[in-house]
Amino acid sequence: MQETCEPLKSDVVYERAMKMGSLNLLRSVEKARGIYRPPVEYHQPPKPKAKAVRTAPRRIPGEALGVGIIRMVAEAFGLDDLRGRSREREFVHARAVAIQLIREIKWGDGRPRFSFPQIGAMFHRDHSTVIHSYENFPIYCKQSADVVAVYEALR
Repeated sequence: MQETCEPLKSDVVYERAMKMGSLNLLRSVEKARGIYRPPVEYHQPPKPKAKAVRTAPRRIPGEALGVGIIRMVAEAFGLDDLRGRSREREFVHARAVAIQLIREIKWGDGRPRFSFPQIGAMFHRDHSTVIHSYENFPIYCKQSADVVAVYEALR
């Protein structure tokens, strides 16, 4: 003997939901009829974590030249390393001098030897930070006589 459900007012809604494939609406109608069964959830073992792959940093052609300039500027300002995270004025000015000197290195046809992203990679910074430093170099020259003196000495 088979039980039958009485037609509900929501039968029209149920049929429309079936046509549209609206899962939420179907579940609502099934809950109203009392025939809804929640899906069975199976236990899935956790996925093993992938081991971190260590990749070598991207090498820039002529990077040694840029790194040499960075070291010379750091030495001239009496600082250890310009590639750190410090935002103190001395470091900002020294980095600006180094960026200016690196950017002034040109190919034979007058194009800059290093792009802003390449210079940023040398300093472990984003290219937009390098552009900001490059554009503000004249301001740094007005703020500090050391900036001008080191720049002229290493130029």
